[in-house]
Amino acid sequence: MENLSEMYFFIFALSEAICLATGILLSILPHITRKSLLFGVRIPDAAKSDPGVIHLKRIYTSIMIGATVWVLAAGAWLYFVRPDSAFLLSLYQPTILLAAQLAVFIPLWKKSIKIKADNGWKVHNIGTSQTASASVKGRLKEMPRGWYVICTALCVLAVISGLAVYPSMPETIVTHWNGNMEADAWAAKSLMDVFFMPLIAFGMILLMLGSNIILYFTKLQVSLENPVLSYAQHKLYRRMMSRMLGFIALIMTLMFILMMPMVLNLYAPSTAVMYTSIFVLTILMIIPPVWLSVKAGQAGSRLKPVLSSQEEKEMKAFSTLSFGRAIDRGDDSFWKLGLFYYNKDDPSLFVEDRFGSNGGINLAKASGKIIVAVLAVFVLAAYGFSTVLFITMM
Repeated sequence: MENLSEMYFFIFALSEAICLATGILLSILPHITRKSLLFGVRIPDAAKSDPGVIHLKRIYTSIMIGATVWVLAAGAWLYFVRPDSAFLLSLYQPTILLAAQLAVFIPLWKKSIKIKADNGWKVHNIGTSQTASASVKGRLKEMPRGWYVICTALCVLAVISGLAVYPSMPETIVTHWNGNMEADAWAAKSLMDVFFMPLIAFGMILLMLGSNIILYFTKLQVSLENPVLSYAQHKLYRRMMSRMLGFIALIMTLMFILMMPMVLNLYAPSTAVMYTSIFVLTILMIIPPVWLSVKAGQAGSRLKPVLSSQEEKEMKAFSTLSFGRAIDRGDDSFWKLGLFYYNKDDPSLFVEDRFGSNGGINLAKASGKIIVAVLAVFVLAAYGFSTVLFITMM
């Protein structure tokens, strides 16, 4: 029972930490989004100091801070009343914050449209363009592949080590441990025991690699007012983001590979060691995205890159390139609710989002609709299955 209480407390503490990090990031989003964007509505850069603009951002931040405090407090209360609810807290606390963000965002998006209309602000297609530089897809050579090579090598090494010890393993092995780290299921050994964790880790590697590739295919906004700085920010942002994704891939790989000795019945960690390890590795995956979002802003708009004379010459050469096909992604009518991009004339699938620092999908394309539908089904199925599983465990 004592170990079970330790497990519940661990899940609760991890859930509260993730909820806090999520709440902080969501609360500061208007302040790290581009100055020319106000809750999904494009405004002049000079309008960032307008009292109405500042007031809307303060309203959003105040409400999201309040929502974060409430969710954290409600989670703590529920845990102390029902410690076994810790699993449900880990699942639904961040989701409640995301729902709160959407509920706050939409009214402020409407008010932003009104402020823009009342002030007569006119914003021409100066914030977004598809220049020859912005649309180049051959930049994958700049992606740091070393992270993924190391992760793959760790998976291969784990398989080789597993195959080496496989003959000496007992014919019947433990295949599952309960929350107290006590064995509660056994089965005959199989080669799948050797490949299981490395295969999961390799799947995570491919997922992070795919995210990294998408980053280089995403069309970022190019400021024609200062294209040299804009290109330099994009280059630095992609480099920083790529390294962060590679670091997360390494942590995820370590998380699964370190479970190999337990799967092969070579070592059974105590509950304290098991939960502490998972907690530390999870925190290591949370900190970099939060730090990068605060430091870099949306697509690197807060970065102040220092260019060498050669880099500045290259950036200036990029800025003088002629336009192949101008795509006006700056028109507010293409952004439904200020969040969802829908433009039939834009051939791009991945574009820069209007709120926060992540990329968005062009929902006017059939492939975009398929991706969103598949993700929606997957998320709903995962939530449904996890909810039923956690309730049965209570």
